[in-house]
Amino acid sequence: MLVSTVALATLVVLFLASIPVALDRQENRLAWTQAADWTQQADPQHNLDYVFVHSVRDRVGGEDVVVVNTAVHGAGIPPPPGVDAFPAPGEVVLSPALQGLLREQDDLGRYGRSGGTLGPEALAGPTALMAVRGTETGQLSPVAVPVLSLAVSRASTLDDPVLALLLALAGVAMLAPPLLLAYVSTRAASRTRKRQAAALVIAGASRRLLTRVVAIEAAVGALVGTLLGFGVLLLLRGALAPLVVEPPAPFASDLRPPWAVAVLTVLVLPVSVAFIAVRTARRTVRDPLGATVTAREDGGTWRWAALGVLSLLVGVVAGLSGVLSRSQAVVAAMVTGAVALLLIGPAVCRVIGAALLKSSRGSVVLAGGSLTAAPRAAARMVSTAVLAVFVAATFVIAFPTAVEASYRDQPVVEQSTGVVAVRLPAAPPAKVEQFAHQITGLPGVEAVATVLTGEVQTGKSALTVWIGDCQAIVDAAGMDPSSCSGGHAVSQTSLAESELAGASELAITGLQPREVAAFTDAPDFDAPSSLVLPQHRAVTLRTSPAAIDRPQIIVDAAVSGLDSSAFRPTLVNVRVNASDVVEEVSELALAADPTAEVATRESSQQGFDGGLRRYYLLMSWGAALTLLTAAASVFTGAVSGHLERARTTSVLWAAGARVVTLRRASLLAILTPLASLSTLALLLGVLSALLIIPGAAPAWVALGGLWPVLLGLGLTSVAAAAASWLVGATSTTTQIRHE
Repeated sequence: MLVSTVALATLVVLFLASIPVALDRQENRLAWTQAADWTQQADPQHNLDYVFVHSVRDRVGGEDVVVVNTAVHGAGIPPPPGVDAFPAPGEVVLSPALQGLLREQDDLGRYGRSGGTLGPEALAGPTALMAVRGTETGQLSPVAVPVLSLAVSRASTLDDPVLALLLALAGVAMLAPPLLLAYVSTRAASRTRKRQAAALVIAGASRRLLTRVVAIEAAVGALVGTLLGFGVLLLLRGALAPLVVEPPAPFASDLRPPWAVAVLTVLVLPVSVAFIAVRTARRTVRDPLGATVTAREDGGTWRWAALGVLSLLVGVVAGLSGVLSRSQAVVAAMVTGAVALLLIGPAVCRVIGAALLKSSRGSVVLAGGSLTAAPRAAARMVSTAVLAVFVAATFVIAFPTAVEASYRDQPVVEQSTGVVAVRLPAAPPAKVEQFAHQITGLPGVEAVATVLTGEVQTGKSALTVWIGDCQAIVDAAGMDPSSCSGGHAVSQTSLAESELAGASELAITGLQPREVAAFTDAPDFDAPSSLVLPQHRAVTLRTSPAAIDRPQIIVDAAVSGLDSSAFRPTLVNVRVNASDVVEEVSELALAADPTAEVATRESSQQGFDGGLRRYYLLMSWGAALTLLTAAASVFTGAVSGHLERARTTSVLWAAGARVVTLRRASLLAILTPLASLSTLALLLGVLSALLIIPGAAPAWVALGGLWPVLLGLGLTSVAAAAASWLVGATSTTTQIRHE
């Protein structure tokens, strides 16, 4: 049992430690596709050999595709690993997975003629859908800077302070389940070796020899279990890699723990298990010939509970004082909450036991007697699951995983499901009009509107302004049709009205000049750069003040008489009635402008809260695997308890107690502390989150993100039921059969 439990613990620890490494290796291989450091920028006036790189996203067959546009000037620069050479204009280099997908879609020429295949050094993983496309320098220069060298690495996942802190806390938390699991397994082993120790004492063995035997057996078993866990990880990482992050999954070779974690696991886990084994076997070594009728623990639970309450109060005061930074508040909340749970747990179990003793049902009374006699053992058995609930509850409240569960009272992404927003930052006006005309004739397209985008600076915020045919804009954008009713020159939101009140003349800035210029070109100060916002404005827009994808002001160019001929439209809103037409729109957009950005509601949402979803995925894996360890801990601890109370169980059985009653009592003695302490952990998790985010209303909807924890608790309950079913078997084999 010790070997298998340590192997499971090792597998869980090493797998979780491998996740950030896999993420970093993925990011580093794709570093060259991102914006380069400004120090590597080329000067077209002095440098002849450079390259432009600009990445966009496409949609093919319902899958996201990364399209990396490249343009070489002069002799260019060396290509990144995995790319034999930068493709010429009109050529494309595809990943193997994307080649297969385009072949299935009968669309191999979507990005140009084939120029080769990308190697694994340039891909996020084996299923990555990626295209490196060659373009003309003039197509990328409006949005990209020329570079003399490509980035070879990106910021480590651990450079994100929030994620680094969460992973550090998770690392500490990961050590607890293996050690608790080792504790209960070595405790069970010490009970089963009582006869062996007695035989050695009769043969003349000293206590020192018995202690040495216990330590060596435990250390060797733990070492074998650790190596077995390593081996299982190596064998299963190919299957585990797709489960680590959202697609594309990393290569199996990416999933490897840091060497420091691996070394510490090999060294620390066996030594810790040996130490625990010696500590838990003290009674056996000290009095191997003695018999224990009961397993009653010493007192002291209330003193420890008082310390737990004190720890909790310290965390509350530290969080409410405002003297701690957010990161420090996270640490204080996590540490004090976890310590409080561990210290209060035995007292809670004792209280539960006292309440159960008042029942008239035999199984309930037996469960109550077990809890009052050994409250620390009961709390220890479920502590891993309880800590997982606490950490997960703190996380989902403090770091909500979706916009709908954010702290904002208004939605951030208002884009409708059937609306596609196409941005063409580098397309001349003729190309934009041609694109709008092309998609107007597509089946499934209901409305199209070209838009000039700008903003009005109010001193408080920058209000987004859309200029064009107001009725066509709201129709294509899926907005309230009444927004442009009444033939007003300018329609605005109540937020815009309040911030613009009293202003005499306001300028619309951020407009793109009609002539497309290179990003590095010096600005033409003689060219028009702004428009005057008309004075007469009606409050008819219903845009959320927090929305980042909708205007606060719409100017109807025809009604207002605003002359916008010096500027070009860069946004095309498209309303569709079928999801498959989105891919056709995207293909035409990328043909008109290789730098086009095609956004649906799903992609806009992902762009806003993708990082939080990543945190949630890591939390889900950590919670699920920790609760898997918790289930093993409960099973092992329950079996250990059966062995420890085997004589008492046999006496009850001989006195007429039914086996089913004994099994119900055993299950009840596990599930009642598990349910009670998990509920307490949930409440403390919410409290900890409130200390981390003082002054913000908790996102209760985010508690729905605890479904992995609920599944884990269900698995733990199944493990408890399985262990309880063994009550009759263990008591029979260890007592009745031998006596």
